[in-house]
Amino acid sequence: MSLGRNFMIDKIRNWALLAPALIPLVYLDIFFYPLVATKAFFFRIAISVAVLAGTYFLYKGGKVHVERFKSFWAWIPAALLAAAYITAFFGIDFYHSFWSVFDRSAGLLAMTYGTLYLYLLVLFVSKDFIWKFLKLTAGVASVVGAYAIVQWLGDVSSISIPLLLEADGRIGGTIGNAAFLAGYLGLTFFLTLIVAKKNSKADWYYAGALIQIIAIILTATRGTILALIAMLGIAFLYTAIKGSGKAQKIAIAGVFVGLATLGGFFAFRESLQNVPFEPVQRIANIGVEDATTSSRLFVWENTLSLALERPFTGYGAEHIDYVYNQFYNAGDIVEQWFDRSHNLYLDYLVQYGIFGLILFILFVAGLFRFALKTRKEDEYMGNMLLLLVGVYVLQSFFVFDTINTLIVLFPLFAFSLYKEGEGQAGNALMRGEAAVASALVLVGMYFAVLQPAYLNLQLGQSYLQHVVDAEKYAASYARGFNTNSFTDLEFGYQAYEMYTSRQQNVFSGEEKVLAYQTAYDALTANAKKYPYDARTFVYLGHVLEARPAGVAYSEEENLKVLEDAKRLSPGREQPYYMFANIYIAKGNASTGSTRAELYQKAIDTVKEYQSLVPDIAEAYLVLAELYRVTGDPVMSEKSFEEGISRYDGDAADARRIAGRLLAQNKISEARPYLETVYRERPTDYVAIFDLAKIRFIEGDLSGAVELVELVQLKQPNLLGTDPLFIQSLQAALQ
Repeated sequence: MSLGRNFMIDKIRNWALLAPALIPLVYLDIFFYPLVATKAFFFRIAISVAVLAGTYFLYKGGKVHVERFKSFWAWIPAALLAAAYITAFFGIDFYHSFWSVFDRSAGLLAMTYGTLYLYLLVLFVSKDFIWKFLKLTAGVASVVGAYAIVQWLGDVSSISIPLLLEADGRIGGTIGNAAFLAGYLGLTFFLTLIVAKKNSKADWYYAGALIQIIAIILTATRGTILALIAMLGIAFLYTAIKGSGKAQKIAIAGVFVGLATLGGFFAFRESLQNVPFEPVQRIANIGVEDATTSSRLFVWENTLSLALERPFTGYGAEHIDYVYNQFYNAGDIVEQWFDRSHNLYLDYLVQYGIFGLILFILFVAGLFRFALKTRKEDEYMGNMLLLLVGVYVLQSFFVFDTINTLIVLFPLFAFSLYKEGEGQAGNALMRGEAAVASALVLVGMYFAVLQPAYLNLQLGQSYLQHVVDAEKYAASYARGFNTNSFTDLEFGYQAYEMYTSRQQNVFSGEEKVLAYQTAYDALTANAKKYPYDARTFVYLGHVLEARPAGVAYSEEENLKVLEDAKRLSPGREQPYYMFANIYIAKGNASTGSTRAELYQKAIDTVKEYQSLVPDIAEAYLVLAELYRVTGDPVMSEKSFEEGISRYDGDAADARRIAGRLLAQNKISEARPYLETVYRERPTDYVAIFDLAKIRFIEGDLSGAVELVELVQLKQPNLLGTDPLFIQSLQAALQ
């Protein structure tokens, strides 16, 4: 009976260690961030079960492979984890470094569980387990790839496929982000080829590998695609030089075909930029003139510069955004908020310092070592592993790790330490360590899984109610936020989004006041708890600016919030505009010379920001409106023309330009700008309603009806703002 129980516990432990391979398929819509948070909870539960089963196994006399820790390489992950904890202690905020946020589910907590997973594999892994892991990973990746392809087909055909997540931009499959999906499949592709070579059902696995490659292409993720092309080129070149026989001839032909393709790409690059297939377009657009590319280069340069100011201590895990906010400006950067540099090596340097980066490089070197060692025994498998690690090294210059890539890399590193042997029975010290680990994971089940899951559900419930029932929204929100846990930062961000995006427009009276107070209280509390977080201060400034009429207001508090926002992110535009709005509001309530002085302060404030970003349209368009309000039509028109000359397709700028043109009754000129707003900001129903009117005036009856039906479905109260237009449209349809 005891042997049967031990066998069952052993199986439970092994299945718990295999379970992370299923993570890319795991998501539950009941959670907020279902494609991230659910995966993190699942992983922590699986590792906890493995620790508990492993402890029981030890106490029953089971043998573990402690001899594998004699290798220098076995201590690299532990050293990296220690470096992460030390730099977090000396960093910006250890608390946030440890917990991270729902959106990432990363930080020291995730790193600890990941390292624990790696060492459980080192202690318990067998050759049979390695093969099971490879087969399961290959199968899961093939399903993930197939899911993504179907998702892409649904997106391009505009067909809603039941039980399938709709793509938000580029396809992300069950992982949710195109770059993360491609990064994962870029690794599993080679594992699938390994399994195919050694499996009796090879055709199925080769088909799975093909599916994965197609999915990678459809994600249009340039980093992974280029990494795969580069490694393929290196493989062909190496075989052409070192190979022999038929393989060498094929490789030589491949090199020439590759060079011809590369030459054709550069020769026809401009034409390829207009090909109606996003993967080709995105690759053809690579260059400093591409907004995303130039933005990333700017981010990398400045991140490196600030990282070198703290080369040894770093800034601590999850504090890349602190660095980013110091050099952000809208003129050089596309993204508004960034918590990763999109370069894994820089991420390690800025968070964990130079020693953390060196340890990460040693971790990668350990993977290369495993591939080379395997190549001596099995050339094909070793070559596939070399290509896998090479793709990882190259794509890491453009993306960063998630749980989906780590569940591939950590097992491979653990397998690199594999040695044949029976292992040894646990001694008193080992059993004591296992007992401590079991106690910690049991406590962790509450703090790392149950409580965060409950709070996540409350956040999700508040989101579902946020424009339906203000009281239910506030109650759900309070149940989550008032626990004073690490989730409060995420709660604050979401309260801002819900209030400024929808609630301030949908609610009125007491409901609007309740929604405002909920957002204000959360952000005020977070500003005290996270005094380094520029995003919280900017959001709080926006909420104060959008307060309901009649709500008590402290101008001193508002100015202090905006000053802190400017201090934490000097090049960010919002504080300048909010300062200007304060002066304008006071000017509107004043007369004579006082009014003129306040308006001039507003203009000077915007000019101060304009001097930071002289090449973007936004500041000029804002100045144009200020000059118009202050009665200076000449300067207003001049600023407006300068803004138009700098217009680059930005939807917010298009909105401003269209508004002014409509005010001047320049209907035809306004239409292309409103079309841009409709395309880029599909929830701006006021602009969409204006576009519907323009389409009607210009004789585009079906286009007008399309937009009116959309507004009627999403924000029907807008239709009542222009009953004459609705009547005219109805008459035209009869």
